[in-house]
Amino acid sequence: MKARATIKREGGPPVIVDGLEVPGWQQVASIPCWVDGGNTTRTVTVGQTEVQVATRVLKVPHDTTGLRDGDIVAVVGGACDGRFFRIVEATIADQKKQQEIPVSEVQKPEGWSA
Repeated sequence: MKARATIKREGGPPVIVDGLEVPGWQQVASIPCWVDGGNTTRTVTVGQTEVQVATRVLKVPHDTTGLRDGDIVAVVGGACDGRFFRIVEATIADQKKQQEIPVSEVQKPEGWSA
């Protein structure tokens, strides 16, 4: 795994962004990772139309724990360097060489600091 994931959860001390107070972020983990295109899709409604969207997968070490749905992942390094993802489903499996966690790409959250 050539990239690293900084994983944070909303709930840290508030911060000021452009003169407004926004929720802060607390760090949950900093671990090696790899983002894969995934082999599954999910249905998303855009306006009144349902479309199929590829589900990306965040691959992390097998012993990773403590992640939750909605946690935000910032990727450093690799092909996804500088991109942000939200954990869709933090289901952890045992007896695997790595965890495969579904994620969706998002914009950098307000109040996020390196």
